[in-house]
Amino acid sequence: MRKLLLVLIVVAGAVLAVQHFTGGSLTLGLGQSAEAKEIKRLSSELASVARDYDTAGKGAAISGVDTSSEATAALNSLDRIERELVQVEKRIKPADAAARAAAVELHRRIKDLRASML
Repeated sequence: MRKLLLVLIVVAGAVLAVQHFTGGSLTLGLGQSAEAKEIKRLSSELASVARDYDTAGKGAAISGVDTSSEATAALNSLDRIERELVQVEKRIKPADAAARAAAVELHRRIKDLRASML
């Protein structure tokens, strides 16, 4: 009986940990389409580009070092992400509303980041 209770507590802890680290989502990618997974990957790449651009801007402000090459690289990455997103959108099935909504949201984030860069 104690072993069963211990196993249940460990499983519950694992579920809570997964929920915490996946942002409240318990799907673990099992119920997502390939397009939705690709959009999620592009979204994380966009977050990385935003961090890199922000870091370059702070470096330029603090030390006065020319960081235009980092800014250019960030813009090039942003263009690449947008091109890939357009290709993924072409493959989204009409019934996959979640992937379509994620793509629209990612387009909005790309537009906002681009506006803050220019």
